[in-house]
Amino acid sequence: DGVVAPKNVEIGDATPPPPGKEGNNYFASFEPAQLEFDLKPTLGPGEHKIAGKLTYYYCMLANGFCANKKAGFWIPVTIR
Repeated sequence: DGVVAPKNVEIGDATPPPPGKEGNNYFASFEPAQLEFDLKPTLGPGEHKIAGKLTYYYCMLANGFCANKKAGFWIPVTIR
């Protein structure tokens, strides 16, 4: 909604694991994705929301099914 300029961040592997090694692509743990941005200088005081969309991919080893999922979110920002 014009609070910040759009940005993208990606984590994970760019290519799938080889057949038979699908379990190698799972995250045991990972660092949270971090995204830096600047608020537009024309914003005035008050409550604002930074809207975002998370897209992630998942696979089921049992049947080889893979799909992506999208989830919207927002971050509240208060300018004083």
